[in-house]
Amino acid sequence: GEPVRDPTRWSVVDRLLILDDADASGALERQAARDTTPDGRRRAFVAGAARKNPTAKAEYFHRWFADRSLNEDWASGSLSAFNALEHQALTLPYLRPALDSLPYLKANRRIFFLGSWLGSFLSGQTSAAALAVVHRFLAEHPRLPMDLRQKVLQNADELERTVRIRARWGPPHTTERQTSVAAQSIAGDWDASYNTPGGVRTFTLILKAEGEQLSGTVKREAGDVPLSGTIKGDTVEFRYSIMYNGNSLELTITARVSGDTMKGTVDFGGVAQYEFMATRARPPRAPDAALP
Repeated sequence: GEPVRDPTRWSVVDRLLILDDADASGALERQAARDTTPDGRRRAFVAGAARKNPTAKAEYFHRWFADRSLNEDWASGSLSAFNALEHQALTLPYLRPALDSLPYLKANRRIFFLGSWLGSFLSGQTSAAALAVVHRFLAEHPRLPMDLRQKVLQNADELERTVRIRARWGPPHTTERQTSVAAQSIAGDWDASYNTPGGVRTFTLILKAEGEQLSGTVKREAGDVPLSGTIKGDTVEFRYSIMYNGNSLELTITARVSGDTMKGTVDFGGVAQYEFMATRARPPRAPDAALP
């Protein structure tokens, strides 16, 4: 048959990255080595935005504003991959910064970039939580220039209809729906701490949610360790192990998620229990822009 051409190969790589396939990174490296043309370099950059992890999302959102040498066509092309529907739990925290950046983008980008920006960020969300972000943004800026307000409303129309249809026809209070809300609430980076008699211990949580399963990393001064757990409704429970006096000690954290905060307890192997709390680490900010 006909040989598979590079545009098709790049589309396959994009999809593998979006789905977080085990060989996705390898496929990206192989295709980037195969296609070294200017368009190949652009497609490699676009594909990178499709990586399903918080670090990649933070890197791209920051670079869109901080890297003045970044080609605008490259930036525009990477928006859809960044906002893949399958990644909405990861990208929801970026929706408000994306809206806050509109005046800056209007002043510093070509006219068509603004439409691509709004369309990608809003079409990449389907939840009531995302719609609430849009409504809150508009309510807090009643003097937003009319052209920007209309663009937001136009691009949010499909999200509005999706939320209404799901509320009307979707199955009420199902485990799947509860888990989806929980995943959108918890996925990402969190600044965490717990209180002990020896003082406050601080660390960072990098959380991922797949269905009811929770995984991720605890970043500590003594070294990173993996965690695993579950999500049920607004309650999370996860475990990780540390070395204490030469022995392995399992810590169990149980907490309730409310917006950008988690509060609960940390249990030290059944021996002691202390207060735990965490707040969502803010995503990189867009450049300050005067919003009315």
